Amino acid sequence: MNRCGTITDKSLKYVGLSLQRLGRLKHVKLDFGYCNKITEKGVKKLGKSLQRLVSLQSISLNFQGWQVIRSLGLKGIQESLQRFVSLKSIDINFKHNYCFRDPDLINFSESLQKLNSLESISLNFAKCYHITHESLEAFGKNLQELYSLQSLNLNFGQCQSITNEVLKKFGEDLQRFMFLRFLILNFGQYSAFSHMNILTIDH
Repeated sequence: MNRCGTITDKSLKYVGLSLQRLGRLKHVKLDFGYCNKITEKGVKKLGKSLQRLVSLQSISLNFQGWQVIRSLGLKGIQESLQRFVSLKSIDINFKHNYCFRDPDLINFSESLQKLNSLESISLNFAKCYHITHESLEAFGKNLQELYSLQSLNLNFGQCQSITNEVLKKFGEDLQRFMFLRFLILNFGQYSAFSHMNILTIDH
């Protein structure tokens, strides 16, 4: 459904109603990139429908290019995530979401904190210009309790307010992930880390 100029909240409602009847689903991938006629109210309702998928092990959501998703829509997603006690993999794309701010990232990381079975996290916050050092520091702290985490892929490209001092503290937090095997951090292009595009550690 990427770049779906005709998809609205009503369509999203039908998708959610269909999904909630599939209680045995283990893997879900939904792409709503640049579907700008969907509002955060529609996303919240979708989140409620996803809560029925108690057997879910992996979820992939694409909200790239959205200009509307903020606290209300994220709350629906967060409430769903907290119920996925068997979730092992999460991949969410928020790239180009100009409404995404520090409180949104902090609340989102608090939801992830409760998913003790998570083994893989991939989150894209590139060009979310309102994200600053405050939320990144809290983000690192909130992930410390994910002791099963083996793979972490974070993209903060062009988030211009992230500084050397904050990344140092974030690196100290990463040292607690004793089982981490794969790491990608992107702070490239126009951020305080224009010299550091991709860091990959595989041990």
